[in-house]
Amino acid sequence: MKSLRLTLSSLCLFVISCTAPGTHERTVYQGETQRACTEKPPSYTSAFEGRLKVELPLEGKSAAEAEGLIKAFLSQQPVGSKMGADLEGYLFYICQIANNGHWSAEETNRAISLFMDKWANGKQGTAQPHPKCKHQLESGYALKERIDDEYRQYIKAGIFQARREEFTASWDSEAEEWAAETKAFLLQIGGPIAKGRFQNAMISATFLDNTNAKWNGIRNFLQGRLVALESICNTP
Repeated sequence: MKSLRLTLSSLCLFVISCTAPGTHERTVYQGETQRACTEKPPSYTSAFEGRLKVELPLEGKSAAEAEGLIKAFLSQQPVGSKMGADLEGYLFYICQIANNGHWSAEETNRAISLFMDKWANGKQGTAQPHPKCKHQLESGYALKERIDDEYRQYIKAGIFQARREEFTASWDSEAEEWAAETKAFLLQIGGPIAKGRFQNAMISATFLDNTNAKWNGIRNFLQGRLVALESICNTP
């Protein structure tokens, strides 16, 4: 079977029904496509399941108790594309809980609808980030990755120590150039506040053991600015 794909236009097509008596399995219908809830979607990893069991402990709860927990859980979740990416996993989790708890089709459908409604509302209300934000993020992460790769290559080749001042000065210059470009861009689209959030980003003072301090400082500088930029870009 192909994996279940969800779109806003298909949200209203979902209903929950029981299969043959005694199986206690439910099937999700999407138009003419039928999926048993025992088919795990790609998003339902062991890490995802473990996180949900901690954040949304529904095992052993009645349908009414579960509904209250789900509402509280969803009220704390940000809306947007992440909800959409995880929706299949949420539905599978709810379906398994419903099977184990022998919920009625109506109870299961109500619980699943809470997730679907959250996703639909999030998709409709999520502002698209400025196109250049994605470019700046990608270029910043690419720069950090290249600097890390070059450092490791130079260490492995045994040439870093003799030329460390040359290498770190070049990396520092590139990092500062990227940051200056980003500040100018943020000033244009978000004014002094956006620029200030980026410029005043928290920089980690953590250093990897047995590594060059200057290289650590450059990568920490980039990481702190990238985290701040990602937050700014994702703010409606």
